[in-house]
Amino acid sequence: IAHIEKALIDLLQFHRSRYSTDLVLEKLSEFKSDISHRRLTEYALKANLTSRRILGFLMDYVEMDNKEILTSVDNRSSVSFIGNTEDSKYNHKWQLYYDRYFERYLNE
Repeated sequence: IAHIEKALIDLLQFHRSRYSTDLVLEKLSEFKSDISHRRLTEYALKANLTSRRILGFLMDYVEMDNKEILTSVDNRSSVSFIGNTEDSKYNHKWQLYYDRYFERYLNE
């Protein structure tokens, strides 16, 4: 049995897709007050670079502090992807190409 924070990181790390990323975003939004920020950050800092970038990107949407995660991915020369690479937008802050599907949350 895993902590919710670990389960969210595992979804991003081992089941990366638009669907699982959207599910993590939904859970972050719905249960923000129940999620331990400290534990989430600790697990995230142990995850791979792409998972940290995606989580930081999602934390921006739900207005959670992600400074430690940003520091851990800053100054990297590579880029990461969520979803379809052919129809993507680029987020410079996270060096992440993301599926246009996630733009729908920008307007909420």
